[in-house]
Amino acid sequence: MSVRSSPARSWRARTRRSDRVLHEALSVGADPLHLALVFNLSHTAASRYATIAQNLLDNQIEQTNESE
Repeated sequence: MSVRSSPARSWRARTRRSDRVLHEALSVGADPLHLALVFNLSHTAASRYATIAQNLLDNQIEQTNESE
């Protein structure tokens, strides 16, 4: 394994984890306590993910209402 490939693998792993956390946040309704417990996140990180998920959900609702 070359030294150059290690940061790329690490970045991909972090990206996949972030995607999983965000998907879970969207699925359970942006509950920071749930995210903290399931993914062993700090309350700050869990709150950030929950806020992002809530903003995405709110934007989706607004776009749906505008198209009707």
